[in-house]
Amino acid sequence: MLGGDFSGIVEQVGAEVTKFQVGDHVMGYTKRGTYAQYIVLDQDDSLSQVPDQLDLIPLGGLYLTALTAWSAIMKNGHLQAGQKVLIHGGAGGVGSMAIQIAKAAGATVITTARS
Repeated sequence: MLGGDFSGIVEQVGAEVTKFQVGDHVMGYTKRGTYAQYIVLDQDDSLSQVPDQLDLIPLGGLYLTALTAWSAIMKNGHLQAGQKVLIHGGAGGVGSMAIQIAKAAGATVITTARS
């Protein structure tokens, strides 16, 4: 879905919000659309705090790609350190993220890509 990924700085929080505070840098994904200067989300939506020093512009398109790769490699694939993994499409968005996640998990990575 276009307009699902986002990044930004929390401007306001509701009275019962406990996970985030004003000024937090965040990135996430929503099916509500993000083609706006401001969006309203529930604290339990797909939303993650990121370090303040990271550039929010590239993070704005990263969340769904990273979540897809992590789900395939770690959640569904149960990848463990020392294992070998074949990642098809290593030059693409999800593939390149999967490579980084697998390497960080301590796996040996083999990948395919077109010229």
